[in-house]
Amino acid sequence: RAVLPIDIEHDGDLDLVTSSAEGIRVWSNRGNMSFDNISEFSVLPPADVSMATMVAVDWDRDVDLDIVASGPQADSLGVLENVRHGQFRWRPLGDEFTKFASASSLSLVDADSNVSWDLVAVGESGAALLQTATPLPGTVRALAEKSFSEQAARRGVTVDFDNDSFTDIVTLGDDGLRVFRGRGSAGFVPFDGALPEPISPAAFDVADLDADGDLDLAVATGGGIQWLLNDGGNRNHWIDLRVRGIDPLSPSGRVNHFAIGSLVEVRSGLRYQPFVISQPTTHVGLGRVEQPDLVRVTLTNGIPQVVLQPQADQVVFEKMILKGSCPFAYTWIGERFEFFTDLLWAAPLGLQSAEGVLAPSRPWEYLLLPGDRLAAKDGEYVLQVTEELWEAGYFDQIELIAVDHPSDVAIYSNEKVGPPSIAEFQLHAVRQPHRTVRANDQAGRDWSAALAERDGRYAAAFDGRIRQGLTEPTYIELDLGQLDSPERITLFLTGWIQPGDTSLNIALSQDPRLEAARYPSIQTPDVDGNWRET
Repeated sequence: RAVLPIDIEHDGDLDLVTSSAEGIRVWSNRGNMSFDNISEFSVLPPADVSMATMVAVDWDRDVDLDIVASGPQADSLGVLENVRHGQFRWRPLGDEFTKFASASSLSLVDADSNVSWDLVAVGESGAALLQTATPLPGTVRALAEKSFSEQAARRGVTVDFDNDSFTDIVTLGDDGLRVFRGRGSAGFVPFDGALPEPISPAAFDVADLDADGDLDLAVATGGGIQWLLNDGGNRNHWIDLRVRGIDPLSPSGRVNHFAIGSLVEVRSGLRYQPFVISQPTTHVGLGRVEQPDLVRVTLTNGIPQVVLQPQADQVVFEKMILKGSCPFAYTWIGERFEFFTDLLWAAPLGLQSAEGVLAPSRPWEYLLLPGDRLAAKDGEYVLQVTEELWEAGYFDQIELIAVDHPSDVAIYSNEKVGPPSIAEFQLHAVRQPHRTVRANDQAGRDWSAALAERDGRYAAAFDGRIRQGLTEPTYIELDLGQLDSPERITLFLTGWIQPGDTSLNIALSQDPRLEAARYPSIQTPDVDGNWRET
């Protein structure tokens, strides 16, 4: 009866929710073109209740995707509330919206611009606008039920035909296609002159077929496919928004390719227009506005991305950019503040390495700050620690520890990304540095020049990423050359990684083809010449 693509766990791929005669089923995308049935973990409607229509939306504005659904049975209108971790909880809405509790088609709109989703429901009883209010995230209240047609219909589609920024409706029933003009909070009124002649197609869809800035109709009839081109809808201004999530050449994995399910919000003065991305292009009518104040896309991973004051009458292409990172540290170097490093890598609170598996963390970190990277400012040493991207840091103590050492002795910290057992506080004093003679990777490439100095040139032995934070297995074999009876050899490595996050790690753990990401390790040959991890 219905199939809905939706990112259930917010792990960056599209899962499926299906409705059939056996009821609703929830399917988790494993990332290898197969799906797992995870329905047992959700509280679903009774098995004899099947849905004819389902729409994905953050219904209660709590930053996760819910599903509003309805079917032919009485009192089947309700919400599959996302309680996260791939689980839904069924909540009927029949007591609030009784007349259209068995709608055959649902569409989303915010008719009164009150930042709360309304529903356009069509069915045997006709068509109605079901208005709501969302005073707090997680709380949705019914406001009004406004019928605007008594004619039975089996499908309704929201569309802004004249680009006046108010959503219109097209319905399909036994009497053919009908168009209703949006009047905001007042609801919808018939627009009988919109179509050149009565049409009774088997199906229809909406798109800008001739790329002129207004939406047209494609209808399927017994005689084939017909185009009904919009004449004059582009007199008002518009924007077509295309959002791209995953880069197929260098996949981040956090958001599906077309960002399906993401929230688009357009603000023009006091005018507010929300949309849910359900296809590659989202069309926005702007009325007489030549430049909206902003277009904000809240991606399915919960992170907003803003386009400020875009020009109207164009396609706006928005690519997902890096959002998450640790805090940044800036130091005063005498003339300005300069970025030094990010920090708190070893304290990822709540980071999951797989579903329900927490990554280790520790509440302390010792960072080596070279003396030439910090100068006195009015008799004080000044550092700035900022939160500029996604994550939130918690600090109880920040202090500077001075290390006085001879000029011919280099100082290194024992800091590593990982649990306390590998990074206990220790200072390493080095008087006789020794560079590698040769550094070959698994493909035979020599990285010794890149490893010789800390100069921003890095050795990257991998040829591509499977996902962010995961590559094919690689190694770099270091030839230390001739060493004259050393008492101790310590290897100092300086580099950086682009790790995964919870969404990426969960998606990776679901794919049986992939192994979990592993931290770098060191191997040395034993007495028999076999490599052993140390």
